[in-house]
Amino acid sequence: MRSLYSRTLERNGFEIQFIVNNNGEDYPIHLGNIYGALNYKKTDSTKMVEFFPNQSRVAVIYTKSNPEEKYFDLDSSARKNFQLSTLIFPKGESFFIEENGYFYDQEDLITNGYWGFKKIGDMLPYDYKPEEKPE
Repeated sequence: MRSLYSRTLERNGFEIQFIVNNNGEDYPIHLGNIYGALNYKKTDSTKMVEFFPNQSRVAVIYTKSNPEEKYFDLDSSARKNFQLSTLIFPKGESFFIEENGYFYDQEDLITNGYWGFKKIGDMLPYDYKPEEKPE
């Protein structure tokens, strides 16, 4: 959520795709303009980001880390060299993100795939700031 807030998804290793269903089959749709497809709006006065995805099912691919081996014990077909998660947003609702990555309404978002495996207990606190590494 912090990468979405700061418009650094690609630089931070995230790829976003919409998932559409056609005749019972799910297909990923690559997004040319991620922020346009998410209807991203940042309000300077409140420093909040509002987004409203054009599709309710969204795939999040994270390429900077492989999934843990334990994850493959649960789903051997998921063996890939990237983390794949799916988010299901309620239709017709906007989401709001604060600068620290806190978003709401959190209870309305369904998380599956790798992020579902990691669960909430492994999430970083909202005041966590990673150290900058020189490139």
